[in-house]
Amino acid sequence: VPNQPLRFAGENERRFEDSLIAYTWDKFYRTGDVRWPARMAMTKSVKAAMDALQEFIPVVSSGHTLADFVVTGASKRGWTTWTIAAVDQRVRAIIPLVIDMLNLVPSFKHHWRAYGFWAPAIDDYVDQNIMAWMGSPEEL
Repeated sequence: VPNQPLRFAGENERRFEDSLIAYTWDKFYRTGDVRWPARMAMTKSVKAAMDALQEFIPVVSSGHTLADFVVTGASKRGWTTWTIAAVDQRVRAIIPLVIDMLNLVPSFKHHWRAYGFWAPAIDDYVDQNIMAWMGSPEEL
């Protein structure tokens, strides 16, 4: 999640991973349209997968049911474990394999103070000028 690469309308660039996420954050900040953040679609896709499993398992396993889920993921999918757990009661546990950014703005401020620059690992967000939105009313 998501299927990659993605190419957005009016753009020639094929986007993967953080470039894709950063691009959608930028669109959200600029438009205020809550449908832009890829995280929302990623969360919805996990919910749809859980729904599909609950329909499929009884059919293929002699009536066994599936009620609860443990979700895991790495990197962007790790972030998605947090968001699906926040919105779906069927999630009993999460195993996110991702940098701890639960307090996004303070984490990024600490990052800058510690290094004095943005680490290459977040270049896609820097390239989309996401850091400039910190402290604004639009920030996530």
